[in-house]
Amino acid sequence: MPDDYRVLHDADVLKAHPEMVTISVEAHAATNEPNGVSLSERRAGNVVRALTQLGVDSRRLIPVAAGSACDPRPIVGFWVLATNDGPVPSDVCFARDAGTP
Repeated sequence: MPDDYRVLHDADVLKAHPEMVTISVEAHAATNEPNGVSLSERRAGNVVRALTQLGVDSRRLIPVAAGSACDPRPIVGFWVLATNDGPVPSDVCFARDAGTP
């Protein structure tokens, strides 16, 4: 499971906000990591699987492989795409270092 304490926190945030009904889990590889696209694809899938195992409804989560970031750190971003009230602006996001793939 990717960086357990971070995923536990992410799961707690998502479970505390069930009004966020559609969340894009966007994973990036760091600029120095080889095979950025495949790595970010695995990273996004791993985060979604871990969140689901921690009780977040998988129907809320959309894994997105974003390839290499313009950053020396791997990053996972959570973009809120819709709430109970409908679609939201594209700038609603929280992000963190991804830690291990």
